[in-house]
Order: sequence, then structure tokens, then C-alpha cells
Amino acid sequence: MKVYLKNILLIFFASQCIAAEEKILYLESNESFINISDKNQEAEAWATCAVVYSITASYYEDENQEQAAVWKNQANGATLAVAMSHFSTIFEEDDVSKERFESTWELAQVLAKGIPETRLAIILADKKSLEKSGSDLFPQKLAETLRVCHGNLEAQQAYIDLWRELFKTGMLKSKDRQ
Repeated sequence: MKVYLKNILLIFFASQCIAAEEKILYLESNESFINISDKNQEAEAWATCAVVYSITASYYEDENQEQAAVWKNQANGATLAVAMSHFSTIFEEDDVSKERFESTWELAQVLAKGIPETRLAIILADKKSLEKSGSDLFPQKLAETLRVCHGNLEAQQAYIDLWRELFKTGMLKSKDRQ
């Protein structure tokens, strides 16, 4: 009876370990980012893409600078999408004062810098942890995350286009030009 109980417990704990197996990407889900209702979570998804694109660019810098440049551009676009995902909430409001508009844009710019930095620290810590444990899971997680990010390029481009239109009108200014 004791051996039987031990086997049941062993099977239970083994199944729990399998169920708790590490997810194979650095995003909360693989859904389209524009379907994420929480703007903070959407911004984190874009920030994760910015980081993953930057890491990928670094792998190409020595052997294929043109490809590295493409990944860097994707990273820049994803970083802008971090800002625009927060800023676009202003269009949901009925009456927006000039001060509210400007402060929302200022916050969006701060978040576009800070959130990717945080996501980078998390991903690099995970990479180091995986390497220490002898796991070769990092490239797989990176590739799967890239796949999801790439599937969101159309939405990323929509944010870039929105930013360009607002910038052209003079409604938005970069921190450097204020």
C-alpha cells in the first residue's frame, strides 16, 4: 500500500512538473497585440518584441550588417509601438486638454524607454539562467517570440503611420525637439 501511494504521488508530482513546464516564448500569449485590452500588457508585448529584435540584430552584426539593420529597424518600430499603444488611449477620451495631450505623450515617451529596458533585463536574466542549467531553450524561446512579433508587424506599422501623421501636424514633438 505504501509503495502504491508513493507511485501515485510520484505520478502526480511528475504531471505537475510537466504542466508547469516553462513556456516557450517571452510573451504572455501569442494573440494579436491589438486584441490585448490592457494597454500596459500591450506595451509590454511591444517592448518584448523590441528587445528580441535587438538581440537578433546583435547576432547578425558581424556577418551580415544589412540584416542587422533590418532587425534594428524592427526594434525601433516596436519601441515606437510601446509609446503609441499608451498614447492612443487619448483618442478614447471625449474632451482632451492641451496639457493632458502633452502629458500623455510625455509619459508614452518615458514608457517607450523604460519598459524595453526592464524586458531586456528579464530576458537576459532568463538566458543566463537557462545557460547555467545547461538548457538550450533560449534560441527556441527567442525564435518563437520572433514569430509572434513578426505576426504583429501590420499593427506595428499602423502605430508608426499614426505617429508619422501626428508628428507631421506638429501635434507630437520628440523630447529632443521640445
